[in-house]
Amino acid sequence: MVLGPRGISYRAANCQMFYQHKWDAGVWVLLICAMIGLLVQNWRLSKAVGRLTDDLTLRGQVVPGRRVRSIAGLSLDGRSRSVDLPVAGSHLLVVTFSPGCPACLANQEGWERLAKGLPGKGWSLLWLSRSSVEATRDYCVRAGIAGSTVLADPPYRTYTQFGLARVPNTIVIGPNGLIEKVWVGQLDANGWSGLFAYFGAGGGLPVSAQPTGGNGAIPSCESGASPAPTKGCK
Repeated sequence: MVLGPRGISYRAANCQMFYQHKWDAGVWVLLICAMIGLLVQNWRLSKAVGRLTDDLTLRGQVVPGRRVRSIAGLSLDGRSRSVDLPVAGSHLLVVTFSPGCPACLANQEGWERLAKGLPGKGWSLLWLSRSSVEATRDYCVRAGIAGSTVLADPPYRTYTQFGLARVPNTIVIGPNGLIEKVWVGQLDANGWSGLFAYFGAGGGLPVSAQPTGGNGAIPSCESGASPAPTKGCK
């Protein structure tokens, strides 16, 4: 069968339309696959951002059940110093503070009373300041805190483990660095009652503890996500 010019043109047009449809379908398949891939990438990115946000949030907090791996900082004479973690049968009470933090100042009387009433054998106390040695030394002199129990200007690892972006905290650390109990922020009457009851201490509440009917804590003094104090919270 011999096709004339019109037949050849018609067949060629049909072939062109056929391949054009196949090309269009292929493009759509590729676009759909690309969109699916983009959605998957966005989902993975969202999950990663969520995990990072959770991690950064926890860095501003110290919570029971987490483990402290190390404790280090500067002694009041400016020397680097590390503190041994408790072993079996011992505990460490850590008070985190900053000399210019109003919530820390409000807690000071109660902390001093607690320090005097700690259980005997197996308990030790550490005052952990996020501020400079100079500011911390002046504060300790005014408050009558023994310099041998103080660390200041801690390295980043200690800073993040103890959530020093947000002070004050009153923390009980058990054997192997396990955080057993945390009292967050400036404590009100309910907070001090619970803390003293935990240690079996009595003698009434600090003058600074005002009944609030709350959950035991008043807002903390925050400096943000990095080890840099803010105005009024140095």
